Amino acid sequence: MALQPPKNIEAIEAALVANRIAEIVERPIDGNYDAAHLREFHRFIFQDLPKYAPGEYRPDASSHGKERRLESEPINPHRVEYALRSEVDDRLETVLQGLRGGDALRGLSTPDFVSTISKLYGDLDHLHPFSEGNSRTLRSFTRQLAEETGHELDWNITNANAVTRDALYKARDIEVLRRTYPAIDAVSASQQDGDRLMLKAAETLRRFANADRLDELIRQSAEQNLATVAGTRTVPIDDAEAEIAALLPAARRQAAATEETTRVASLRNRSLVPAHSQAVARKSMLDGERAPDRLLGILRDQGKGSVTFDRAPGEAALNRVLAYQEGMERQLANQLKDTPNGTTQEVSSTPIPNIQPHPERLAVHSRDAGRSSTSQSEPVIAEGRGMQGLLSLGRGSTLAGLAEKVPAGRSIPDGAEQVVVMNGSRLHERRYEGSWEVQKSDPQGMLPKGVFRLDTAAPAKDDDGTTYGGSILHVSGKGVYQIHGNGVARHEISAFPQVPNVGDSPKIVYANGRATIVSRDPQSQGQGRSR
Repeated sequence: MALQPPKNIEAIEAALVANRIAEIVERPIDGNYDAAHLREFHRFIFQDLPKYAPGEYRPDASSHGKERRLESEPINPHRVEYALRSEVDDRLETVLQGLRGGDALRGLSTPDFVSTISKLYGDLDHLHPFSEGNSRTLRSFTRQLAEETGHELDWNITNANAVTRDALYKARDIEVLRRTYPAIDAVSASQQDGDRLMLKAAETLRRFANADRLDELIRQSAEQNLATVAGTRTVPIDDAEAEIAALLPAARRQAAATEETTRVASLRNRSLVPAHSQAVARKSMLDGERAPDRLLGILRDQGKGSVTFDRAPGEAALNRVLAYQEGMERQLANQLKDTPNGTTQEVSSTPIPNIQPHPERLAVHSRDAGRSSTSQSEPVIAEGRGMQGLLSLGRGSTLAGLAEKVPAGRSIPDGAEQVVVMNGSRLHERRYEGSWEVQKSDPQGMLPKGVFRLDTAAPAKDDDGTTYGGSILHVSGKGVYQIHGNGVARHEISAFPQVPNVGDSPKIVYANGRATIVSRDPQSQGQGRSR
């Protein structure tokens, strides 16, 4: 019997658009990356949906904005106000002329590429030239632009689940609001007079103070080059100093956001207090005696010309900075071992701190068998395992929902399974005699970082039109496990005519009890939602 089409109109439209985007990946749209080229992207992507006015700019109006309701924070929407249509006519061509047909990006270092493309995306998103479909158009446009100029820009990492999608929304909206209201930084929290929309926008920016910025998300994406592998790297100390200085603002925001999230969660569930304590410790490691910039100064005073650290492509700024810090502490600790009586040499008047391994830092990597150190003490290992077990109780990759999912005192049964994605690796682990044992280790690929329980995954519903979107975490005889929303869905193997691969990000639609992959395009996943 032939499969019936899904009843969900939104899913059908998303599938049509996803197929057009996939065609662009296979057959790029030729052009000079000017306004006409951008319009052609929109026309091609939405050619099957006349209501989107394919290739046409939005009509003139007194204002152009929308109420943004985040998936993971739906109770507190915010207003985003874009440029007027007259600004589209006046500025769009000028913004794109700066690309010089793409030549302006060729040969740029990754940091310079990230800076340039972040500004470009912010400018284009603020202009918002089309009535609908701007986001998908801009992602396709910038992805092809990056690829044709020798760079990597895969938006898949921002579309893994509700939290990552919202992270991109926040980062984009911060850029848009700052362009719409250039004087917004002068608005105080207590101010009540003035432009009402600007006052609301200032409130939104304060709410998103610790959210990742667009350049941080693009940096993570740009580093996801599969030719770059995780491992130990040695870089000149000047390069380390430049990268740490560039990453510290984002690292501090990420540390503050995690500390606040875990604090609130721990108030609701005391079993999460250790998670909050670890977040506090990681936040404190960015400042004080052991701050990365201070350790760099000590290494310089000791005549060191390089820094050796463990690097994973595309990791968050906080993890990258703390990896640098751990590497520098190892260097200084080794120097103390090599110095008679553990004292410093005459060449420097700067004292070396009493360097001991940070249990908080080691606990972060305690899952990764490839990075565990044989010199770690048993208490540190035990602490890492305890934190690992705590975080593993949640089904998703974020701590935001753990309070509801982790009843105090719950133990993890033997035979439980989970997938751990971090530090460039994907680990399949099984619980045995109270500990997690690694069954298989693979490269991370394009999977989002996090800890995902498989044995508590929700069975997929096979009702007609039910749609799932997200990365495939694991495939076994027990099922196909896929990130879905803030959790994991388990599909029956027998439901698929062709089983997807681990790392794919398909959109799966059920009809007549069968699971059909209607799209593998990473830019159009997410339960059929459009952006």
